[in-house]
Amino acid sequence: TKITKQSKLASVILISSEHGYPYKLALAGLNVLDIENVIIAPEVPPRFMYKLFVEKWQLGERLAPLLLSVCGGSINLAMNALRNFRMNGQQFYPLGFVDVPGIGTCLVKDIAREHLINIAVDGFSPVMDFESDEGAQIASEKNVAGIVPRKANKPGLWEEVFKETEEEFVLIASTHHIRLMICKALLYKGFITSENGKLKRPIE
Repeated sequence: TKITKQSKLASVILISSEHGYPYKLALAGLNVLDIENVIIAPEVPPRFMYKLFVEKWQLGERLAPLLLSVCGGSINLAMNALRNFRMNGQQFYPLGFVDVPGIGTCLVKDIAREHLINIAVDGFSPVMDFESDEGAQIASEKNVAGIVPRKANKPGLWEEVFKETEEEFVLIASTHHIRLMICKALLYKGFITSENGKLKRPIE
């Protein structure tokens, strides 16, 4: 933090693992649009996660890719999954060891559900207007997904995202694991379908 006598303005660096944290600050009076430099830190790339699992954690050739497919690049999540697996054994459910109640909240609201469908099928959802898109804000506030501005420094976010939309913001799942949980919830409720392993929007 730095503040000068002349301007009486402070430069503050905020680090959070929650996409919804800025909204908590907004409730305290922060104008989130005043945040000038945004860095979206990606999850650990798959090849490095696999190396960690096999070389450091000594996981077998069957368990390592399974854990990677479920947890993506989140080391903390992978640790929790392994702990849960050791405790529950055959009762372990890959998409049941983390609670994300915000997904249910989004599913019952049309404006938020459409974003989740886009995230499940396409990997991201365009956000037309940051301030007025209530669906995107709900998903972000509940830490289900995060709003990423085009101008953000976003290492690791695939380049195609902003090549496929003209919007200045997109919504992406908070983590790989949460995207899997979104897909599961949408499939169960019939909001999307699966054909030959590919997720699709239902034909109306």
